Amino acid sequence: MDPDFDGDAFFNEESLPHINDGALQTQIDQLDPTAVGLGVPDAVALPTINADVLQRLVSLHANGCSNRLAWSRQGHIASISGDGRGIVLQYLVFDRRKQSWQLSPKRIEHVGRGQIANIIWSPLATDLAVLGVAGNLTVLRPVGTATNRLAEVKLGAGGDLADFGQVIGLHWLGQDRAERPRQLVQSASKSNDTGRWQHRHVKAAVLQPVYPRAIIVVSREAKLALIYEKMDSSFGKLTCDLVTHLEEYTHAAVAPATNGKLLVALHSKTGNISVRSVAIDMMPVRSEGLPTLKVELSASELSNAALPSLNGQIYDGNTQHLTHLGIIPSSEIEKATRLPTTVFGIYAHMNYDIAAGMGPFMSTATIRRWSISPLNETLFSKFNDGPTKTKHGATAATEESNVVEALPDKDEQAITNVSVLENGQGFHITTVDGRTDLLSTADLSSSLAFPSEDGSISSLMQAGFALPVIQSPASVALSPNLFCAAGVDTHQDVELAISQHNPPDPTQTLDPSTTSGDTAVA
Repeated sequence: MDPDFDGDAFFNEESLPHINDGALQTQIDQLDPTAVGLGVPDAVALPTINADVLQRLVSLHANGCSNRLAWSRQGHIASISGDGRGIVLQYLVFDRRKQSWQLSPKRIEHVGRGQIANIIWSPLATDLAVLGVAGNLTVLRPVGTATNRLAEVKLGAGGDLADFGQVIGLHWLGQDRAERPRQLVQSASKSNDTGRWQHRHVKAAVLQPVYPRAIIVVSREAKLALIYEKMDSSFGKLTCDLVTHLEEYTHAAVAPATNGKLLVALHSKTGNISVRSVAIDMMPVRSEGLPTLKVELSASELSNAALPSLNGQIYDGNTQHLTHLGIIPSSEIEKATRLPTTVFGIYAHMNYDIAAGMGPFMSTATIRRWSISPLNETLFSKFNDGPTKTKHGATAATEESNVVEALPDKDEQAITNVSVLENGQGFHITTVDGRTDLLSTADLSSSLAFPSEDGSISSLMQAGFALPVIQSPASVALSPNLFCAAGVDTHQDVELAISQHNPPDPTQTLDPSTTSGDTAVA
C-alpha cells in the first residue's frame, strides 16, 4: 500500500461533499434542453393517440369483425348510430353554391335487436348485412321506391346465430354473372390537346363461387355457416366445421380463389395462421335441394416468426398484436400477369418499457404477407395419356396442393383501417395520424403505379391527387372511385375527406424515366 495515501481523510464521511445537494442533478438538467430532470416521467415525449383510435385498435385485436362504416358501390354510406342500435344511411350531394360535395341529411333505420358490431354491403349493394353483438344477423335492403330507405328482410331460422358462437368473419359471395367478365377501369390519362380524360378499360374474369344472395359467417370456434336465399325468397342455413380439433380463433378472412373455391384464413389465439379451402356447390338450390360444402386444408400453418431477438432483449414477440387479417384474391385481369392469392396480417406493436410509471403506447405496425399458389400434382404425361382404371371412363382426379411463400414485410405507423381494392392490385390503409395511402400488392410501395401501353408509369400522386389528413381515423371507408373518404368523428357523425388536386409542373418529369402524366384510378 502506498505510504503516502491518506486513508483517514478519504474514509472520513464529513470531509466528502454530499452528492444529494442537487449539484449532479443540475449538471444533468443542463443536458436536457427542456430543463426538466430526466428522472421525471413527464419529460419523455410520447405520441398522443385519440381515445377512439386506441379503442378501435383494441377492438380489432380482440375481434377482427368490427366495421362501423361501409360505402357501397352505388354510393350509399352506412354507419352505426351513436347508441349502437341503428343504421345511419347517407349519400353524397353536390352543393352548387359551394362547389363541393356534401352529405345528405341523416336517415336512421332502427334495427331493434341490440347493439350492432359489424356492417357490410353486398358486392352489388343490393343488401346490407348487420351483425349484432349477441350473434343475431339482419339483412336490410334498399326500398325500390327510394334508395335512401332500408327495409328489413325476414331471415327466419336462417339468420339465427344464437348457438353459433361469436362471429369473427363475415363475407358476401359474389353477385356478378359467372359467364360475363367484369369491366374495370385500370388507369386514366388526360390528353394535352383536348383536355379530356381517357380511361383504360380491362376485362377481369369473375371469381367463383357466385350466387344472388349468400353470406358466409365464421365463428370463434372455426365453424362456418352458409346463409342463402332460396327460390321462394326464404332463407336457409348450412353449417360445417373448418377444423377437427378444439381451438379458439380471433380473426377470420374469406375470399374467392382461382380454382372456384373459397379460401378461409384463421388466426388462433396462439398466433398461428392457417388456411382452409371450402368448395361450395349452389346448383342443388335451384332444384329445391341443399347446397354442398366440402372443407380441405389448403395450406399448412403460415410462418409467423417474430423479429430477430437475442434472449428477448432486442424484441419481445408478445408486444405485437394482430389487428387485421385479410386475403387479396388474384386479379384475374385478361392479358396481364396473374398475381397469386395473398394472405396478409397487420400487427400493431405496443411499447411497454418507455419509462417508470407509464403505461404502454402504440408505436408502429408491420404488414406481413404470404402468397398461396395452386399446384396440380399429376403423373408423368405418358401415364396420363394411357387408359385409367376408373369406372365408366371417368377422368382420374388430380391431387391439388398449394405452394406458400413468405413475402417481404413492411413497417408502417399503426394502422386503423385497411380495404382491398376491387381489381386486387392494391389496398388502402389509414394510419393513426389520419394519413391515407394506397399500397401496391406486388411490393407494398406507396405509389400504386401501373405501367401504361407506352411504357410509362402512372399513379395518383404523380398526377397531383392526394387525400387530406383525416381528423378522426378510427373508422374510415373509401369511395369506389378512390377520390373521397368518409370517417366517423368523436360525435359519431360521418365526415368527408375530398381528394385534393394540385397539378404538377408540366416542365418537370413525373418519373426519372418517364414524361407521362397518366393517372391511375384503379
